[in-house]
Amino acid sequence: MQNNIDRIEKGIMIGVGSALRWYTGEIKVPPEIFQRLCLQWLYRLVSELIKGPRRGTNFFLERQLKKFPIFFMNFPVELAMARRRFKQQHD
Repeated sequence: MQNNIDRIEKGIMIGVGSALRWYTGEIKVPPEIFQRLCLQWLYRLVSELIKGPRRGTNFFLERQLKKFPIFFMNFPVELAMARRRFKQQHD
């Protein structure tokens, strides 16, 4: 969505991601500390690892490991931006 937002002139983009699994209760809401630090992904990753192998877990881990180096390089900037947004929302 982020890569295409400039090409779309009107309409709404909705990222579903894990939302359907969250609404059905399959994914638990992360503790508030994870939410405040914008680390919901870390909570989900650890939860998946604790649950053990199941359908889709290998794909999930493989995808995360491929993207982790990019994420790791961008993390400080993303975290600073997330904290700024959080602070603006709560001031």
